[in-house]
Amino acid sequence: MPIRSRYVHTNLIARDWKRLVRFYFEVFGCEPEGPERDMSGAWLDELTSLRDAHLTGVHLRLPGYGDDGPTLEIFSYDRLIESELPEANRCGFGHVAFAVDDVDEALEAVIAAGGGAVGNIETTKVEGVGTLRVVYSRDPEGNIVELQKWSQSGAPHTFSRCVVTKRILIAFWLMPAAPARKFFQGLIEELARQFDAPVFEPHVTVHVGEDHADAAEKALSRCSRECQRINLKLLGIDQSDEFIKTLFVQFAPDKKLQRLNAIIRAAAQDPVRYQLDPHLSLLYKNIPAAARRAPADSIKVPFSEVTFDALKAVRCVSPTQSRADVQAWQVMATRELSR
Repeated sequence: MPIRSRYVHTNLIARDWKRLVRFYFEVFGCEPEGPERDMSGAWLDELTSLRDAHLTGVHLRLPGYGDDGPTLEIFSYDRLIESELPEANRCGFGHVAFAVDDVDEALEAVIAAGGGAVGNIETTKVEGVGTLRVVYSRDPEGNIVELQKWSQSGAPHTFSRCVVTKRILIAFWLMPAAPARKFFQGLIEELARQFDAPVFEPHVTVHVGEDHADAAEKALSRCSRECQRINLKLLGIDQSDEFIKTLFVQFAPDKKLQRLNAIIRAAAQDPVRYQLDPHLSLLYKNIPAAARRAPADSIKVPFSEVTFDALKAVRCVSPTQSRADVQAWQVMATRELSR
């Protein structure tokens, strides 16, 4: 006879629990339940078999279950053991799943909030159950999140495929001047050989907006007339689980860069608000954190400040998630900044 039980929560260990809490709140409406946890002590060491364990985090109430339903428990430990990027067929816990009204819109919301897609949106009929439209996505730390919608009729009996929703946008790149350009290009090419990754030009993205070629040309022409070269202070080398920020150079915020962003938006008549985060990517590749950490620690940049002297408008696929996406980029226009 089964024991008396009730399912109460699923635990998710995060590198940055506050970031994941924001993601699940903003995308799925998971609201915090109870106080933030800040736990340590002998009891936790005994429970976890860890020495000097210390964790912080919060429980999130899952949508559709009310105050007494199960929660998603998102915690971070002071010391973490990194793992490879979760795959759908990995042994152990695989994913969490949310039923949504519109799978396509839900995936766009996940991507807009810093997540990504694992595969394609699929539709299939399950005999005796109904028609399922489903996709596997990832939260900002790479954990798999299933988005699904069941219906009883109106879908084909055969298995059909719908490619993950992508958009064509125009990105505005700030290009480094010599000698930094040559140094970063060589580093990007070396890392691409080492990790079998795509090669691309070194750049800092200033804005990403709608695909309007004439407006982009107008924006670059105005910047060429009104903006001078920009010097950005280098803060260091960092790494992340985002495909287009696997390894990157982080720069300090800069008022001239903010003004450049504003001029581009105004000239292009683009209402999109791009979150300016000045960085120069060195590698586009989904690799485990342990594999990212070594090159991030070993890269030495011989500059404390980098000069940028040109702008490019590049038509690109969004989200950029693969080598094919990178190879599809198309430079629309280039302009030099005034001295």
